Amino acid sequence: SYRDFHGFKVIKEFYANGWLKFIFQYIYYIFETVLVTLIIIFGQKACDQWIHQTKIPSGGIVLALTWGLAHCFTQDFVMGVICFISSICYGCIYLLVDQDIRKAYPLILMVLIL
Repeated sequence: SYRDFHGFKVIKEFYANGWLKFIFQYIYYIFETVLVTLIIIFGQKACDQWIHQTKIPSGGIVLALTWGLAHCFTQDFVMGVICFISSICYGCIYLLVDQDIRKAYPLILMVLIL
């Protein structure tokens, strides 16, 4: 995002939006991350029960097929591909922290923001 924003994203958003819009933007990021994390958790749990493969980031795949593809249709194709790949990465983060939501949520939030 540093390259896309031509600088540090958080600082650029603050100067572009002002303090009030900036605060609401980050409140939105917090709630978006809650939804993203819940899709990963429930997608992972469902696929673990269905296919019995706990090493595959299936929660991230479910997120990619919902959140990622939705961005393809609502924004542009490049943003959709970025969200698709990010979704798989978020699923991998969830597996790397041994499916612990208390560790996964702050990491996913930081990756989503930065």
